[in-house]
Amino acid sequence: MTRDFTHPLADSEYEEIKEYLEYFVEGRVRNRKIKSIRVLMSYKGLPSITIQVGKYYDGLDPGSPREQILAIFESESFLAVTRSRGALVGPPFYFVRQNVRDVKLFEQISE
Repeated sequence: MTRDFTHPLADSEYEEIKEYLEYFVEGRVRNRKIKSIRVLMSYKGLPSITIQVGKYYDGLDPGSPREQILAIFESESFLAVTRSRGALVGPPFYFVRQNVRDVKLFEQISE
């Protein structure tokens, strides 16, 4: 039996956000559906954090409210998207490549 661990956004919504981000960052966004990233936050004086699609986080930027991560995209940096940050509105949360240590993708897993 194969369970399909697919991205929680509908394909059309995912593609629409991806196109928005390509316009916003003025560059290419890779076509990889990322489930989570582990980010070193030492530059902010914080420990590393794993950011996962579907989970809620607060303080990803100073003063940012608690929000659910809808998707994570990869461009020159990694882009975490919430309803109010990057999902067709405003900038996403940016995580520079050199601070990202682990990337996990949505994938098919056989049982």
